[in-house]
Amino acid sequence: MMTNMTIKKLNDMKLTGMANAYEGQLDNTNAGSIPFEDRFGLLVDAEWSQRRSNQIARLIKNASLKHASAAIEDIEYKPHRNLDKPLLDKLSCCGYIQDSELPRSRDRGASV
Repeated sequence: MMTNMTIKKLNDMKLTGMANAYEGQLDNTNAGSIPFEDRFGLLVDAEWSQRRSNQIARLIKNASLKHASAAIEDIEYKPHRNLDKPLLDKLSCCGYIQDSELPRSRDRGASV
């Protein structure tokens, strides 16, 4: 009975990731052998992950992207497209932001 109230309270506080993880721990017979601090950490991690996923999904939706599910891995590097794969790989890592400079194309020597 206490468990159901705890899950209800978690959901009422909009901690659904934590509530779902807690239910998962209750279903797992081995969860009782995990120390409290570790179990609590798993609950917090689940909540954080769900919130982060929800935030990313919301940002993608609000961006109104033409191809919201597009991924760098899906690019077709056909010869007629004349794409510089190493350059696109570098750009996809966003390291140029931290380095404060744009990577240069090997072929053209120009910034992208």
